Amino acid sequence: MGQPGQSLLTGPESTGLTYSYMRIYSPLVTRNIEDVSPISDFESAMARAATTTDAFNAVAEPRRREILDLLSDGERSVNEIVAEIPVSQPQVSKHLKVLKEVGLVRSRTAGRQRLYRVDPLALKPIGDWLKDYELMWDERLNRLDGYLHEMQRKERE
Repeated sequence: MGQPGQSLLTGPESTGLTYSYMRIYSPLVTRNIEDVSPISDFESAMARAATTTDAFNAVAEPRRREILDLLSDGERSVNEIVAEIPVSQPQVSKHLKVLKEVGLVRSRTAGRQRLYRVDPLALKPIGDWLKDYELMWDERLNRLDGYLHEMQRKERE
């Protein structure tokens, strides 16, 4: 990097940007800004996890959750799913492929059709994770219910 007050860019792309001598403060590190790599150096290293890595990533997509909801009622073919949701057949097939790769959906062949169904055991990690939040919210809502009943009792008095 250059010197304080010096233009960061030269040539035709120069915008006249300059930088000041800055310091970054944190409880652990105090460093000159010129010692820190630009964020663009880290963007490629911090790629998002693929949706096919686990059930959490796969169900992050709303259409896949919609497909899982449909399959929770029982086996369906791709065409039956397409008839229920406003998505093209190739898109439904791609979503089913992702769901199958992470183990949330299983398929079997019946004649010329492939039928898909939910594998409930694969949803267990998500259910286990949500259970802690469910307990927390149940406790909070029960306390709120108790508080509201107490307020109503006081109003009647």
